[in-house]
Amino acid sequence: MRDFPIRISALSMMLGLSLFSVEIQATEDLSAYTTSNEDLVSAESSTVTYGLDFIEQQSGLVSVADLILRIPGGAALLNQNRNHQRGFSNGNDRILINGRRLSGKQNDSRSALEQLSVAQVERVEVIRGSSPDIKVSSQDSMVNVVLLEDAGGSGAWSAGMFLGTGGDASPRGTVSYGSKRGIMDYTLAAEYNSVDLRDQFDTLFTDGDDTPTKRLEETRSWNEKVRELRGGLSFNFDNGDQLNINGLYNDDEMTQPRPGSFLLADASGALTIPGFTERRRDRSLSKWELGGDYGTTLTDDWNFKVLGLYTEEQVDDVSSADAEILADEYEEDFLSLSDEFSSEAITRGSVVWQKHSNHRLEFGTEVALNKQVVGFQYFERIDGVLVEQDVDSSDVTIKEIRDESFAIHSWQISDELSLDSSLVFEYSKISQTGGITKSRTFKFLKPSWDLRYNLSPDDQLQFSVRREVSQLNFGAFASSVNEENDVTGGNSNLEPEKAWTMEASYEHRLADDNGSIKPTLLYQRFTDNLQPIETSPGVSGIGNGGTGTRFQIQLEGAIRLFFIGIPNIQLSADLKWQETKATDAFTGESIPFDGEGIGFGGRVEVRHDIPDHGLSWGLTNWINRSTEFRDFDELRISHVAGQSWTTVFVEKQFLGNVVAKFEIENLLDEDWSRERNLYAAGRAGGILTSRELRDARWSRRFEFSLRGTF
Repeated sequence: MRDFPIRISALSMMLGLSLFSVEIQATEDLSAYTTSNEDLVSAESSTVTYGLDFIEQQSGLVSVADLILRIPGGAALLNQNRNHQRGFSNGNDRILINGRRLSGKQNDSRSALEQLSVAQVERVEVIRGSSPDIKVSSQDSMVNVVLLEDAGGSGAWSAGMFLGTGGDASPRGTVSYGSKRGIMDYTLAAEYNSVDLRDQFDTLFTDGDDTPTKRLEETRSWNEKVRELRGGLSFNFDNGDQLNINGLYNDDEMTQPRPGSFLLADASGALTIPGFTERRRDRSLSKWELGGDYGTTLTDDWNFKVLGLYTEEQVDDVSSADAEILADEYEEDFLSLSDEFSSEAITRGSVVWQKHSNHRLEFGTEVALNKQVVGFQYFERIDGVLVEQDVDSSDVTIKEIRDESFAIHSWQISDELSLDSSLVFEYSKISQTGGITKSRTFKFLKPSWDLRYNLSPDDQLQFSVRREVSQLNFGAFASSVNEENDVTGGNSNLEPEKAWTMEASYEHRLADDNGSIKPTLLYQRFTDNLQPIETSPGVSGIGNGGTGTRFQIQLEGAIRLFFIGIPNIQLSADLKWQETKATDAFTGESIPFDGEGIGFGGRVEVRHDIPDHGLSWGLTNWINRSTEFRDFDELRISHVAGQSWTTVFVEKQFLGNVVAKFEIENLLDEDWSRERNLYAAGRAGGILTSRELRDARWSRRFEFSLRGTF
């Protein structure tokens, strides 16, 4: 890690850049989405509000996240995929606090809600429509948490234990506090998390004729400790300006020993010859970030906002394996050492013009400076001695400067119809040194259109078309080693993946806030599809294939079971069927995307709150989908289609504001299977040399916690 003075200098440089740019913000709050002004999207058609009356009817509330879970569709908002791509504009955060997204990356809004006391909340708004703080083409609902102006000081705490089958009990705990002093609001939070797990692997090895050659039974241990500090400051000035500052520090240590015993085939072919083996992995990770934003009203028609962020991350990873332990002495057959440093400095700003009530125009730019330094060493034991191997792209430094300039127009065509359109110009220059020295420049235009039509206050049709360009994973520029102890080659010729995305959805809200149902169709066509290719003779890495397509049918919904007379039971689901097609870079055949789910899967959840008794219980069932992965000389298939990961919990409020919770993960004790086929001279040759059939049994996990407020 760098020392503190250098960090301050880098941060000062980032903030200096902000003088030359400007961010997107139409208004300083979400009044445009809660006002009764007929010229704007009306509250009736775009927002559902949960005020103090709703909050006071609930029990067992400690954090704001507890409150959102009791709102139809709230679980889907909290379970959204976190997007930590480079830059602010690529974020998909759908949670706002006082009308703003948190100007952070790792320090995101979901985590802030989990550590924000519910005593500070005035109301929660679920918004269906566009927002100045969310990308224009989003078709998803958002939640805005509005805090009380005079809430005073309040805090939340939790303490608990986590236990996995075969592991040791691991402590966990958090404490947070927030208060107001004059024009300043502040929040502080500390968290400690630990986990100790034991999962069982049973692998049968066969030759090309399916004759058994080895059986290996392993225990994969996973021990991790995470310490985290968060903080935030907000200054609300008398003239309406606001300054927000937030920071985070995270330290993560993980060890993964995998001891095992095996049986080898004897001369007769029977598996009788015993032995022992072990794999080891140790990883340490530390990261910190500091972000902030400042907003002001320039005139009645013009607003201005600027955001800034600087973040650093350091990862050190050591992996090794002894395929046959002799004389009880661990002796590495291979040793992999990698260290990775990355940093990001972003400034983003915009001005917004809104003179006419049915038109809003915003424009601005985002500048990001990114750096990643990867060092990799790989050793193999030869004649009893570890010998370092020559690996292409083993030490790489990548630097990127990226600018995204944008113009966004929001047009309220009528009371029922609105259109958001945008045009983004992306410019980036990526330079690479270390082994290979080269520099490349990319330029892309990314238009998007999002049309919404309100058939009624409870029914909305949405159509969108957008051009998307992926961000390159800098880690793919450098070589690494995978779980199978194979070297993955670095690729300095990667191009971003491009796609045209078309999406259509229909959302229906049930009467009396009893939930909503939303089916969605999505089609994407890709060029420069990212997939494994041969980066050097016999070595694979990520590269660009040809074209690819993705087709999805998704059904999201959350319904209170009012029709059977139990409105406090909420049933929610997020189900998806997907088909993807790409061209295999090695064989030319049509294949699904590597690592993506095939067919049907998703989440079904039941939650029952009984406020009169301070009791809640729930069940979540994740339905898995099979995946496939292809490499130069191997095919891996995970056979988990239709299997589920089930979690149940029960919690009870007592002693006023203390909540006890007991949770079980992997209730059904599901297992997982994988088939790995290896081919001589590559898969294109079609000569199978060996096969691995693995059955894995995940441990059942138990957690008990106490939570409260002060």
